[in-house]
Amino acid sequence: MQYFKMLHATGGTQAVVNALGNTARENAPRQKAPAAVVVAAVPSTNAPVAPVAPPATVLMIEKSTAFFKQGAIDCGASFGYAWYNINQRAPGQYGHASQMKGQVEVDYFVIDNLSIGLAGNVDWLRGGGNNPGLGDATLTYGELVGRYHVPLFDNRIIPYVGLSGGAGYVNVDGKNYGDGSMTSYGAQAGILVPLSDDIAIEGSYKYVRYQLPGGWHTDLDSSQVLLGFRLNL
Repeated sequence: MQYFKMLHATGGTQAVVNALGNTARENAPRQKAPAAVVVAAVPSTNAPVAPVAPPATVLMIEKSTAFFKQGAIDCGASFGYAWYNINQRAPGQYGHASQMKGQVEVDYFVIDNLSIGLAGNVDWLRGGGNNPGLGDATLTYGELVGRYHVPLFDNRIIPYVGLSGGAGYVNVDGKNYGDGSMTSYGAQAGILVPLSDDIAIEGSYKYVRYQLPGGWHTDLDSSQVLLGFRLNL
């Protein structure tokens, strides 16, 4: 009887069951939460590789092409020494002389390696050598010049050969001759050595034959050695 009174006082059978369940959960051993797993970052083998810069361009090889490619325009100046043979058409008359000379030139490459240019020259012939009748003479003349270039050693050295022809004026301070017009023709060979795409040094040899005014009865043969520079425009 007392048992039923207790059940009634506590709210019935369901309340007893709930009470017993709560007591069991409170007395049960608590489970620990699983420990966090730390995963170390592993570098990916597929990571992008930094691009490797291409090797620097060798300026000497690249720049030198500016002096012989189609469409190139260059100008230059040269100075040097000339040796003259004075050949008078009268029998037994001849002489020799040597003197400084200067030249300026502009060239245009019509195709690769082949240039056409205009040159201006001033030759100072002093004293007529051992022909005192010639006296001092200044030869001022222009030339049309054609050259063919042959690049060598990866374009570091550019030899060339050429032909020239022109006309000009002779100014004379002599005893037996007066001023007058003249013509010239000749051949040449030289070497260009580019230092950059803008400048090159040049050495050349020229052979020039001058036809002087008819009253002179005189021709000049000239061997010339020149050193100068060229600028690529």
